Amino acid sequence: MIIFNDDKIEEFKNLQQLLANHFGSYFRLCNLVVLLWPEILKYIPILNKDFSKLIESGKMLYEFHENEIQKHQKIHKNQFQNDSNIENATDFIDAFLRQRSRNFEISGGEGEFSLEQLRAISFDFWVATQVTATQIKYNLIMLIRHPEIQEKMQQELNQICGAGRVEIQHRSKLPYTNAVLNTSLKLF
Repeated sequence: MIIFNDDKIEEFKNLQQLLANHFGSYFRLCNLVVLLWPEILKYIPILNKDFSKLIESGKMLYEFHENEIQKHQKIHKNQFQNDSNIENATDFIDAFLRQRSRNFEISGGEGEFSLEQLRAISFDFWVATQVTATQIKYNLIMLIRHPEIQEKMQQELNQICGAGRVEIQHRSKLPYTNAVLNTSLKLF
């Protein structure tokens, strides 16, 4: 897990913006065409500009994740090389590297815990957090625009959960809330 403290907030915001720009570029029709036929179309000037931005933002995202993995590898090599106990891991990358070390100890190979796999999973986690955050924003906007739905959901939550937390075991007792959330997923 990458922890963004006060010193790293700007880095976090820049990374979010970079990801938003990357996926904004990725889904432009021109870029989809270029991705399907890159050798032919990437040299057409009108397409090349957007394609270049897409490639550049992709490289910057890759470099960020690569730097984080290298930092973890350095710490792992210096401090934890003989400690492959996953229970002592501080975050996902640390746990992955510890399991990788354990695989080398047991079988002499990395198995499914290659660095390329770690890069892919790390990137997927980051993208997933952005998609989830966007979905939550969308849900909030929809509830703000439809206060009657918000009120009915709140009544159901109060009736089932009271002032306590909403727990997974409450899910089957919250049909209206489930319907609202499922509908928002379909609309998003």
